[in-house]
Amino acid sequence: MSSINYEIPEWFSNAKFGIFIHWGIYSVPAFGDEWYGHWMYIPNSKCWAGDDIYTYHQQHHKGKGYKDFIKDFTGEKFDAKEWMDLFVEAGAKYVVPVAIHHDSFAMYDSRLTRWKATAMGPKVDYVRKLYEEAKKRGLKFGVSQHFAENWWFFPHVEGLDTSEEEYFDLYNVGKGEEKTSQEHLDRWYGFSKELIDMFEPDMLYYDFEIAKDDYKEKRYEILKYYYEKQKQWNKGVVLSYKYGAFQEGEALLDVERGGLSEIRKLPWQTCTSIGDKSWGYVENDRYKTPLSIIQTLIDTVSKNGCLLLNVSPKADGTIPEGQVKILKEIGSWLKVYGESIYNTRPYKVYGEGETKAKDGALSEGNTAYTKNDIRFTVSQDKKSLYAIFMAPTDEDGVTIKNVSDNKITSVSLLGYGGLSFERADDGLLVKIPKDKINGPYALKISSEDTWI
Repeated sequence: MSSINYEIPEWFSNAKFGIFIHWGIYSVPAFGDEWYGHWMYIPNSKCWAGDDIYTYHQQHHKGKGYKDFIKDFTGEKFDAKEWMDLFVEAGAKYVVPVAIHHDSFAMYDSRLTRWKATAMGPKVDYVRKLYEEAKKRGLKFGVSQHFAENWWFFPHVEGLDTSEEEYFDLYNVGKGEEKTSQEHLDRWYGFSKELIDMFEPDMLYYDFEIAKDDYKEKRYEILKYYYEKQKQWNKGVVLSYKYGAFQEGEALLDVERGGLSEIRKLPWQTCTSIGDKSWGYVENDRYKTPLSIIQTLIDTVSKNGCLLLNVSPKADGTIPEGQVKILKEIGSWLKVYGESIYNTRPYKVYGEGETKAKDGALSEGNTAYTKNDIRFTVSQDKKSLYAIFMAPTDEDGVTIKNVSDNKITSVSLLGYGGLSFERADDGLLVKIPKDKINGPYALKISSEDTWI
């Protein structure tokens, strides 16, 4: 039984959709994935997406160390206002930039390292700029801290720059030591505390490494520090973790590139990227379709979760047109059907239909939803049940089986208006204007009684 007294704030349960941003030095080579700085030093290796980064580096950047990409990380077209306008148009309610990744290059004006975006590269306090623009728009703002993985991220290779002591404050080479040093743990804690104090973030996101036993003492120290700060700030905060770093109810569970198969009692989050290959920008990435992302959002929300969707800007600070188009299409859908997503709670069952999403981290794929797949949500006042169909119908009517015996006052198609309906032995029958539907759509079923 945990001694941590914590409750996930209502703002998170209401938000449902956020934007994650991976922008950093790894955007310069734009090949493989955001672990370029790791794989470029390891012969006969392939990154997560299957690309041979080492061979590519030898062919295109031979003689360069990872640090040498910083001068080309210019960010000259970075416009925080333009980015945030896009995220608002996409329908996002919270924004989480990576403040420091495994490469230990700080994207803010850190007092703890000389390797930072304010002193070199774009020479801008990127996180601060986004923070200011988010607050102007009333968006919740988080920061993502990935420094823990820096302990082993850059291989120690004699004769290369990773073995040169003058660069150890960037490469922080563990030199093959399995146990994380106290110095590194202290640095991790320092970056975490600094980000909390600097930005008073609504969310603090961590990657997988902190689940290791080496981090147990320090991760609980930072958890308690963050939760004490929320009392001073008089607001609710969210700490996101993976792979059992904390006990149930102590923080927010994040499921990376995956989902859950059933409703979770406590709110949770899935994070994924528009790009299937990488979190950071790469030139040959494969993008998810707007439809698949919208379906992931619907399925996640029906199970009490939120979707944190990553974008991958280029080294010059622009968000690729393909990603912009996808975000705008998501926003267009949410403008019509957002009532069935935002501020909702799960129903007694998450849905109906034969198609099931896969369960667990790294399980995402192309789920082929059909016109018979439905996901449910309920309004905060509990008097409106939303039946969200994952694909359009080619029929004049639909049947919804899992509708309680409430007295129904009306059924409407969001973005259209009222529909005729009747109760039958096999469920609620609703007439549908099929010519008005070209993708996932939501029916609002209103009642004088509560649905949950």
